[in-house]
Amino acid sequence: MDAFSSTPRHSKEFSRLSAMTSHQVGQYMAACGFADYEHIFKEHNISGDRLLQLTNEDLREIGFSKVGDRLVMQQEIAGLRAGRRTAWRGESFEEKVQAEKRCKLWQEEARVKEPLAEKSELKSEEAKYKRKIQKLKQRWAEDLRSVRGRLCRAMTVACAREDGCMGHAVLKAWQRHVAEAHAARAARQEAALAAAQAAANAAAAQQAAPVANDGATEALLALLSASCGRSAQLAALRAWHFAARQARHAAAHEAELRSQEEKATQRSTAALAQLRNQLRALRCQGTRVAKRNAQHRALVALFAPFSVWLQQTREARHAARLRAELEKASMHSVAALRSSRAEVQAFRAVGRRSACAAASRRALLCLSPLVSAWSRQAKASLSTRRLRPGEVLLNSGEAAKRAQQQLQQLRAQHAEQLEALERSCTELRAEASQARMAAAAAARREARVENIARRHENAARRGEELAALLACTKAWMGEVLLARSTAALRKEAEARVAESLARQRLESRGALHQAWSEAAEKARQAAQLERQLQHLKEEIQGEVVRPEFDGSRPTTALGIEAHHDGRFNERLRRADEAKARLTATSWPRSSEVEEDISMPSHPPRHMGDAEVLQLDEVLTAEAAVQADRSDPIDAEAPERWRDEVVAAREGRKGLFIAALNEQAKYWRAQAWHAWRRVLLQERCKRLDSLLDRKKATTPRSARGKG
Repeated sequence: MDAFSSTPRHSKEFSRLSAMTSHQVGQYMAACGFADYEHIFKEHNISGDRLLQLTNEDLREIGFSKVGDRLVMQQEIAGLRAGRRTAWRGESFEEKVQAEKRCKLWQEEARVKEPLAEKSELKSEEAKYKRKIQKLKQRWAEDLRSVRGRLCRAMTVACAREDGCMGHAVLKAWQRHVAEAHAARAARQEAALAAAQAAANAAAAQQAAPVANDGATEALLALLSASCGRSAQLAALRAWHFAARQARHAAAHEAELRSQEEKATQRSTAALAQLRNQLRALRCQGTRVAKRNAQHRALVALFAPFSVWLQQTREARHAARLRAELEKASMHSVAALRSSRAEVQAFRAVGRRSACAAASRRALLCLSPLVSAWSRQAKASLSTRRLRPGEVLLNSGEAAKRAQQQLQQLRAQHAEQLEALERSCTELRAEASQARMAAAAAARREARVENIARRHENAARRGEELAALLACTKAWMGEVLLARSTAALRKEAEARVAESLARQRLESRGALHQAWSEAAEKARQAAQLERQLQHLKEEIQGEVVRPEFDGSRPTTALGIEAHHDGRFNERLRRADEAKARLTATSWPRSSEVEEDISMPSHPPRHMGDAEVLQLDEVLTAEAAVQADRSDPIDAEAPERWRDEVVAAREGRKGLFIAALNEQAKYWRAQAWHAWRRVLLQERCKRLDSLLDRKKATTPRSARGKG
């Protein structure tokens, strides 16, 4: 029975396959098990001849996207081609066996070429994916450049506007201060002139020389106050200029830090996205490999009963052929034995007859003396009785002659009988020798026939054993090849997974090192900023810190603001009280003191939790000139730097958390891979146990045939 006789391609309609239309081809392939792709054959107008000429590329172009479907379709087309060739050449057993061998060879070649095709497809997909990633990276880089350029331009414009506003404010403040200083100076000069005139008019006559000294003193005091006002104005201008420069540098540094932080975050985000994409690709690849292995196992499990059945049919045919030959040989041997036995029986009957004749002749020879004696006695009795008429006496001459003649005749007869007996004895001896020779020849023939039959039986038994051994060897070779191919595929899959995991581990490690290096760089910059801040705090001159002893340190911005307002109100109250006291005492320089108290050159500021006061408000003009040499800094810069440091620390924490998440993902992927490996090992053990159980349950004859 043919192995492919149950499939539709060996039916009577197969001879008309080359003349089928696309609709008929679709119906035929649906009957063969490809109902999902029936519309593809109809849409692409695939006839019978074109169906038999389709290749892997043609199947991919017409819509067979899955590799397993393409391989199954190629096997079906190859089976159709092999079936058509066998249908053209005839239905002989040898041609069918050759067709099956060709099919098996093609299947082995397809099985060998399958991983190569899969590798080429994976390489093409990997190259395509790399090109897409490069394009996305270029696009992201262009977007980042454009965004960075916009941010830089916006920061430049903002800095320029801030510098302009600051310069404008400084100029306005300086102009107002100069105008107020000129007005105060004019008022002081007028007051000094009025006082001098009054003093001169009061004591012109008595104290001429002291009056001149007082005018010179007033003029000297006016010059000193003018120089002090100019120095204070110059110090204020320098302070505002330094504050603006520090604010601009701080804004530029902050923008640079932000751009670097954004760049680092973008790099880490791109690295994480790339890792996720590669993990997805690896998962897809593992899914494809698992599906391909499952399809392969399904095909092997599907074709295993057919292959066993085919081998059993072949063994049954071979056994039937051997039995027929054995029966023919046994029939020939039985006929030869029968003929030899008939000949031996005939020879034995001839020998028996010749022995009976010889025994009768020997009996006659033994009885011949008795007969002769009896005849002599009879003759003697005749000689003694009376003679009848016509009789002759024995003692007469005639009687003697007659007796002599009878004796001679008897002697002659006796000699003839002896000669005949001798001849018969020689003949019997020759026949006995011939019968012995024929019996020996028949025995030899029987022994030869028995040897031939025994040899035929041994040959048949040996042929059955060799057939069983050959079947076992073929089955073992098939199992070994399948095990080797499975082991090779498993090793290749494990090598791919290990290589991909190593690559992912290296890339993740590189990303983590880069993130850690960037975090370390940010930490170093933050530490540098803190050191600069501490150095600037140490270098600030012209400021004293008045600690608070009346209350606890405020911990919130609202508390700091309330503390600042209270201090400012307390200072205003003290200034009002001092002004009232000075007005009441009518001190000559009350206007200058009032100006010094009510119009401070620098408002009080808060840095953290301590109140800062300028020296020119509590010290002399010399201390104010010395304070002019020092460069104050903006009070908001430490807060901003502290915020930058906190942001850098938060960014470092975020990068460290992202690195921990990536490590956790890697551990989960490794655990998943170990679980899958254990599951595959358990499945392989289960299949091996099933095969062993099947081999144990099958009978010995079937195992020998299989």
